[in-house]
Amino acid sequence: CGAGTFQTGLGQNSTDRCSPCTTGRYSTGQGMIDASNCSLCSAGTFQSSTGASALSNCSLCRVGTYQSGLGLSVCSQCGPGTYLSSEGSISISNCSVCGVGTFQTGWGQIIVGNCSLCQLGSFQTGTGQSVCSLCSPGTFLSMQGSISDSNCSLCSQGTYQTGSGAVSSNCSSCPAGTFQTGLGQIIQSNCSMCGFGKYSTGLAQISEVNCSMCVAGTFQTGVGLTSSASCVGCSVGTYSTGLGMIDASN
Repeated sequence: CGAGTFQTGLGQNSTDRCSPCTTGRYSTGQGMIDASNCSLCSAGTFQSSTGASALSNCSLCRVGTYQSGLGLSVCSQCGPGTYLSSEGSISISNCSVCGVGTFQTGWGQIIVGNCSLCQLGSFQTGTGQSVCSLCSPGTFLSMQGSISDSNCSLCSQGTYQTGSGAVSSNCSSCPAGTFQTGLGQIIQSNCSMCGFGKYSTGLAQISEVNCSMCVAGTFQTGVGLTSSASCVGCSVGTYSTGLGMIDASN
């Protein structure tokens, strides 16, 4: 039997009776009598065909893959968040990890350039990750490759942000009739309403002093009002000299 084959039986009459070495193995000698005479391809290599007759038939694992075992027909791919630029690697530890501020979703990646920067509105504090974390509600982030949640900026006073992963400072404005003194607010109900006797026509107001007081001769019993038209005039036979009156009794 020729190289790359063996034969365990007696009295055989044809080379067709010679069995090939299985995948992941090879044999350089002739007249081999058992499968154990087929040598195993070493770690860092693979052999996908049968009947291999030389060590050179064992191929190096390609870039992006590795093989820690012996006599195998395929190599394992480096997982998401990693890459490998050299051939013939023998361990998963040979796969390099993508750095902080990056992510990698694919298998078998071959260069650091396959690690993508975290997109706007996200960040990554760890290495070798397949996803980036989103900035939390009330914040936004307008640059790529960020490495910490501290890179997420707080929405300014007078605004709020309900969603995660906001990419710019287009935080929603508190509506007319309200104001907001704090930073990083997450819902509209965090916007405080202008009090009795006051109103506000503008958006994104940052203080109650931005709420205008009803003028003399008027009063206002409600909160969160958006127009001077909501200020009610004193009735016939009455008057008021003060601003921001809150009841007809004023």
